[in-house]
Amino acid sequence: LAAMLMALQGDGPVLVVPPKTLLAQWQDEMWSLLRLPSARWTPQGWIDEHGHLHPARGPESVARCPRRVGLVSQGLITSRSPVVEHLLSMRYECVVVDEAHRARRRNLAPNRQHERPDPNNLMKFVYEVGARTKSLLLATATPVQLLPVEAFDLLSMLATGHEGVLGNMFSRWRQVEEALALTLGRTEVPSDSTGLWEYVRNPLPPSSEGKAFGDVRRTLDMKSDAWVAMPEAYASLRKPEQQALRQLAGEYGRMHNPFLRHIVRRTREYLESTIDPETHEPYLRPVRVELLGEDDASALTLPLYLQEAYATAEEFCRTLGGRVKGAGFLKTLLLRRVGSSIRAGEITAQKMLDSWESVVEDSDEDDDEPDLAVEPETAARGRGAPDGG
Repeated sequence: LAAMLMALQGDGPVLVVPPKTLLAQWQDEMWSLLRLPSARWTPQGWIDEHGHLHPARGPESVARCPRRVGLVSQGLITSRSPVVEHLLSMRYECVVVDEAHRARRRNLAPNRQHERPDPNNLMKFVYEVGARTKSLLLATATPVQLLPVEAFDLLSMLATGHEGVLGNMFSRWRQVEEALALTLGRTEVPSDSTGLWEYVRNPLPPSSEGKAFGDVRRTLDMKSDAWVAMPEAYASLRKPEQQALRQLAGEYGRMHNPFLRHIVRRTREYLESTIDPETHEPYLRPVRVELLGEDDASALTLPLYLQEAYATAEEFCRTLGGRVKGAGFLKTLLLRRVGSSIRAGEITAQKMLDSWESVVEDSDEDDDEPDLAVEPETAARGRGAPDGG
């Protein structure tokens, strides 16, 4: 809906980048719910909302979408398909990246989160396309899967070409260790005027975030699309405005940080329990689900050899958990694979032993068909909001 409104108000194309498995669902729901025409890219060409094929004459055809809204699989981005070059040659009104947590750093580990990120191909693409779009929406129900730095990385991508997110290159909010410590309440912004002003001025919050910021903007004659005030501008503020800012010092890092300002969080509990003042009903009508087979008596029993493999896998995960923080996700992954087959569990365990973060990276990649007119060896080479977006 946001992309539709932007398309109506602007004149540029809209690019949606979901996982391959969700391409058809995106297109179907945009048409059935919003009557929004779109086309999805396939190896044969563009397919519009009516199922009509617009044949491609090569990867450059991706730049000639027959609709304002085009959907391109993330798998083509992660495999660094030739279409990526053509996508990055365009400018967009809006870009939507679904399942945006897949755009992540490769060096994601507890002892490496303060390193310069080593981006995977999807993360590289979001950085590059972010500078070529007016609006960027990163949608995910799991912005943090393992470590808080993942949320910082999403904001960093969102900030490409927009100083309103993290400020300019000199902003203190661009220092990952500092920003996370303030946001998590481990530290506080300095209470002295000079130290406090460094965090407030870059980026300067919008007037809608509080009266103090509205007063500051009026005094400094800063328009709504201006985000960075000069260091010496503090002296131009009136005494009441300076006092109002000092009163925010103790809570500024937790209550006025870029994470709260740019991550729209909508949990299922919030949507089901909060009443819409217009309809007097919950934003999301609760769906009650009765789970069958949850107790031991009605559960399916694993064969003896799988029981032994499962017990061994549990012991492996306990040992791994003692060495690596955030191993819970990997435990779930491994035990599900073992429950599927011993061979699947063996492959996953081997990847864990080789490099535990590679398991997370590998589990997010799409397997896309090669593009039209792409040579086989090229196609074979391996190369984005909250519960909500």
